Amino acid sequence: MKIQLFLLLFFSSFVVVHESTAQTPDTQQGFLGNWGLVMPGGTAGWLTINQVDGEFNGELWTVGMGRNTRDMVLANDTLTFLRRIPVGEPEYDGGPPTGAKIDVKHRATVDGDRITLVMECPLDDGEVEELIFHGKRLSPLPPKPDLDQIKFGDPVELFNGKDLAGWRLTNPKQINGWTAENSELVNTTPKLSFNPFSHYGNLRTDQEFLDFNLRLEFNVPSGGNSGVYLRGRYEAQVVDRDSRMQGIQGVGAIFSRIPPTSKAGKSGGEWQTYDITLVDRHATVILNGTKVIDNEPIIGCTNGALSADDDAPGPIYLQGDHTAVRYRNIVLRPVINDDVKKGQKPANNSKIKKGNKVQLPDGVSIHRDIPYTNSGHERHTLDLYLPAGDENAGSRPLVVWIHGGGWWKGSKDSIVKQSFVLREGFALASINYRLSSDAIFPAQIHDCKAAIRFLRKNAEQYNIDSNRIGVWGSSAGGHLVALLGTSGDVAELEGDLGETGVSSRVQAVCDWFGPTDFLKRNNRSNNPTLKNRDISKHPLPMLLGGLIQDRQDEARAASPVSYISADDPPFLIMHGDSDLLVKLEQSTRFHHRLRDTGIPSTLIIYPGHGHSFFKEPEQHQQVIDFFSKHLLGEKDSLLDQ
Repeated sequence: MKIQLFLLLFFSSFVVVHESTAQTPDTQQGFLGNWGLVMPGGTAGWLTINQVDGEFNGELWTVGMGRNTRDMVLANDTLTFLRRIPVGEPEYDGGPPTGAKIDVKHRATVDGDRITLVMECPLDDGEVEELIFHGKRLSPLPPKPDLDQIKFGDPVELFNGKDLAGWRLTNPKQINGWTAENSELVNTTPKLSFNPFSHYGNLRTDQEFLDFNLRLEFNVPSGGNSGVYLRGRYEAQVVDRDSRMQGIQGVGAIFSRIPPTSKAGKSGGEWQTYDITLVDRHATVILNGTKVIDNEPIIGCTNGALSADDDAPGPIYLQGDHTAVRYRNIVLRPVINDDVKKGQKPANNSKIKKGNKVQLPDGVSIHRDIPYTNSGHERHTLDLYLPAGDENAGSRPLVVWIHGGGWWKGSKDSIVKQSFVLREGFALASINYRLSSDAIFPAQIHDCKAAIRFLRKNAEQYNIDSNRIGVWGSSAGGHLVALLGTSGDVAELEGDLGETGVSSRVQAVCDWFGPTDFLKRNNRSNNPTLKNRDISKHPLPMLLGGLIQDRQDEARAASPVSYISADDPPFLIMHGDSDLLVKLEQSTRFHHRLRDTGIPSTLIIYPGHGHSFFKEPEQHQQVIDFFSKHLLGEKDSLLDQ
């Protein structure tokens, strides 16, 4: 049985690395600095590595349990060390791992600004399971900002005083103890302890922010404990004045990072106020009218962070997994200085790209970086965009976008061009999947199917119709959506990631110029002259793990045409006749095979169009008409004409 390792964010001890093998200065320097990690289980981790008097030392923060780290050695460009930790299945979903503590070996390697760690977890049968997780080098701390020069935008009321609109649990599998009562945001839980594991969940905003001023009031009972996470990353501590947690862990502190300069808290059961400014990773905290932190740097994330990436925007989240607490009058003003707000994801849901704002439809709520498995892999996340509308009007159909990029690059973040479907009332998801540099096929389709299963399993939470899911992608994404469409019952392509026992079938497929039959693809990736050359520059051999002539079975297994059956969903295929990268014949043959099998398929060929995104309004309307017909049941579409 596989071990499920749930390592969360907490401070562990200083470690010393003894160099048993000589390393070059470049190798040694490559490990130094701060790293933001995605731990096994999908939670955040923060790692810092320093060098003093020729020896390495560092800290690893994970949630919930301090872990001593020992026997660290840097040799052959690999940093190895032991951590004594339990690695059994969690006590409950989201709970602490069970079992006795055992020595678990870790191996770390660095490639530029990326770090890869491998945990060697012993199994009951004597075998060892390797859990791989990743991280990125964090940027240096910016200089202290001049707050007199900072401009703030209009206030945004994050809590409307009536309901939980604009908020959701950070983990939808936990119990939601949050309600709106008498213009207060109230968390009710029987839990009284301060340990970080709970059946009850934390609450976060749908919106995300970078730099801002946040004002709110909180009321925590005597002996209670909560917290306000800035960007979902840095916790402003919420306890009463007389709590057993004091100083750097007391009220007014940025938990475990910056202590307050004075004791300005109130007794339990009294309303208290926070006025917090976060700019360039520097915090100013005013507690009950007293400035207790004055523009001090935050070195890294605190325990319980959703992400350790200091450069990324994030939500405001309120801790509900400790004890009962109440909040009210939660108002945020985003920084609007052009030289400060780089990366800001404003409250109006606009995105900034190359200096120009591309507006999403009004009222769209965005749920970013939702993990669809508990693997901890940084690519196992999706974003969900929900259009405004009457919440009582019924669940919405969902369109899932799968990005292209030759299976070796690309991201779910490039979504603005696809947002026109939101104006028609469709929900829109955009997913990441493992790239070919991470794993070869079938990892990519395993990930896509895991994302579909997650969305179907959690459809009710997001007001999505689990029986009306369409998929859409271009190029490599077109290949993956076509494969989703034809492999609904193919067990070997399902994988075992995330939710199981849930169907990955989809109800409509829009394929933009995706390859569909690798055995008949006539391009340089099958050229015998590549036999002794580095395949890293050729997308298809990277995907399959070798040249097609050497990987015939794999090429057949990766081809959507191999699985066509009479119960496949309808297809819309759009392709340019001047596409030199994926030949038009890939789509024409696939279209005819679908039609011959009785599958509704529409092929639209665009004269003179190459291998690029379709941008014309008529082309977008054809996509809308297709999904409207097959997900909404509308008639007389442009496609029918």
